[in-house]
Amino acid sequence: MNINRYLFSAAAVLAAASLHAQTVDVSVRLDSTTIFMGGQVGLHLRATYPETATLLFPQPADTLAADVEIVEAGEADTLSRGNGLISIERRYILTSFDSGLHYIPPIEFSQVLPDTTVTHATESLALNVINPFQQIEVDEQTGEARITDIKDAMDAPFRLSELLQYWPWLLGALVVVALIAGGVIIYMRHKGKRIFAAPAKPAEPCDVVALRMLEDIRQRQLWQHNRTKEYYSELTDTLRRYVADRFGVQAMESTTDQIMDSLKELKAIDPRLLSDMNEVLSGADFVKFARMEPAASENDLAMSRAVGFVTGTKPQPQAPTDEPSPAAPAESPKTIEQ
Repeated sequence: MNINRYLFSAAAVLAAASLHAQTVDVSVRLDSTTIFMGGQVGLHLRATYPETATLLFPQPADTLAADVEIVEAGEADTLSRGNGLISIERRYILTSFDSGLHYIPPIEFSQVLPDTTVTHATESLALNVINPFQQIEVDEQTGEARITDIKDAMDAPFRLSELLQYWPWLLGALVVVALIAGGVIIYMRHKGKRIFAAPAKPAEPCDVVALRMLEDIRQRQLWQHNRTKEYYSELTDTLRRYVADRFGVQAMESTTDQIMDSLKELKAIDPRLLSDMNEVLSGADFVKFARMEPAASENDLAMSRAVGFVTGTKPQPQAPTDEPSPAAPAESPKTIEQ
């Protein structure tokens, strides 16, 4: 009786194991069975089994075979197959640096049951690794490899018929270009602008521009009509713009002290002209920010000093000879009548 009971228990365990084993499906496949030496190929492991079962996914080492290495192991991807089944797939990147046909043995999964462990194995695979390099010729006399020159690139003849297959695209591109050009011409004519503008006139010397603007300020008689602040603002803006164009100083965004420090560093301006420039800028600061009302004579003197600074620092014409010419003496400030 005891022997029969043991035999019955063993048969029940084997039957249960066989029943569970029938619901587990494992497989393996390669993205390609042939690669070049040093190339890479993907290997996919998949197992489908009941959600309530415990299946141990294999953990391959760095190699799957003697000359087949694992470069990268991807993350496991789990999918639900319905009817209480799930599927787990994992991708590995393989490579080999030895040409020939390599045998990849079956990969085993372990299913843990209450009383035993069942092993599920995939089918074996074969990976063919090809050497892409041609065999190098050997010199019969020296026995060494003979290195040959690289052949020149061959020029393929051009045939106009090759472009005929692209004629719809070429025609469409020409139509688009014509529409854009027509739109630009219509827009420019509507705005009254010339499509082909005449060449720009050469820029006037900065001293000519500054003197013309100073004369315009004088002619408008701003301070005589109680517009003293506007008078000094335009006067100093003209000087700042001239300094920026003449000496490359960032005068438009600088304070009076910063402008003067930059001009003094040049060491090429008469100290008297620097003093006149400082007086004009400092006096204008008092008028604009401290609301000081200067006398009429001070307004005239500011204009005279501004004109004198421009004329005294304007660019001098180059000497016709190769010898350096002595620096021309700075002109004395000119007084402009109001």
